[in-house]
Amino acid sequence: MTWSEYSRLLLRHGWLMVAGAAVCGALALGLATVQEPIFRARARISMIPGVMDWRMRDLTKELARNAVATFPSDKLLAAVEQQTGLETNADNLRAGWDDGELIITIEAFAGDAATAGALARTAATEFHSQRTLQFTQQDFIEFIKFEIRNREPELQQIAPNVTTNVLAGLFVGFAAGLALALILHGRDEKWLLTRHAIEKSVPQPVLGRIRLS
Repeated sequence: MTWSEYSRLLLRHGWLMVAGAAVCGALALGLATVQEPIFRARARISMIPGVMDWRMRDLTKELARNAVATFPSDKLLAAVEQQTGLETNADNLRAGWDDGELIITIEAFAGDAATAGALARTAATEFHSQRTLQFTQQDFIEFIKFEIRNREPELQQIAPNVTTNVLAGLFVGFAAGLALALILHGRDEKWLLTRHAIEKSVPQPVLGRIRLS
């Protein structure tokens, strides 16, 4: 298609793209308003070797990775549920380890900010307590600075993301409108080449046609 053909397409069927984007954007906005919210709370625990040599640093990283890999344990889940009175399972809690910052991040997810914050705060405290006891028994605690960095977890609503949902709806609607416009344009082009269309446009009978190879 040439630029002039694209221009004619926009002038003739451009409303389909605008209408599609508007409808899908409105639907996405409506879905976002009725979707159940999800809040995330983050607590951070630093795990830094007391002596900054490569052996202690590697040992600290290995201990942190093992702690994160087994998180949350059944013992921790039971303790959090008992202390908060909230139903707790492995889907509500998650842990990660940052090799660069030497930080363990504990995340809790819930339908409201207060619940997410309580879960993250209690899980971090219990995790710190249990691991401190373990490191003490293994004689590692003297060589590791292990402490909770934020007593009040960082709270953020992660869903629904209204902006992302609306932008996605606008894009999908625009793409659907463009696809429909191209289909209609192709149909119109084929119809203009028919014998009936030519005889209607030009007041002369069509005697024959040349096949394109």
